[in-house]
Amino acid sequence: MYSPASPLSDDLAVRDFAVERIVAALPHEHRLAGADAVALTDLRDEDFVLPSGDALPSLAHQAQLACRDAGFTPRCRAGADDLTGLLGYVAAGLCVSLLPEDLRDFPIPGIAFVPLRGSSLHLETTVAAVHRPDADAAVLRLLDLIQRHARP
Repeated sequence: MYSPASPLSDDLAVRDFAVERIVAALPHEHRLAGADAVALTDLRDEDFVLPSGDALPSLAHQAQLACRDAGFTPRCRAGADDLTGLLGYVAAGLCVSLLPEDLRDFPIPGIAFVPLRGSSLHLETTVAAVHRPDADAAVLRLLDLIQRHARP
């Protein structure tokens, strides 16, 4: 994931595949887990697991900015270097997180993914591949396959 405005070096190319909404990842036992949608402000008093700024910089930045747009700073109980770590904290019931909606396609025990109400620009993320312009033919073929099967 990256921000379309992120500068890349001239020796890299970017291919966008999809734009995803960010959703609330809540423990199944959470009071809002069964809601049709929640406002980000409904989570202002919750403990969050946030992505590491080094490992997942775009997602980490988005989470901070989306919460700031909602009028609060997320209370960070834990951090994680990858999606598996973020999901683990939520599934254990320790905190909530903000994650891309397509994770709902994977049955993850202990987690409810709830859409967020609101129109913050920070509630969307672009899924893309970064590659060298002169990438191997196999890489380009794989990217073509992904693009054909990506959701619009």
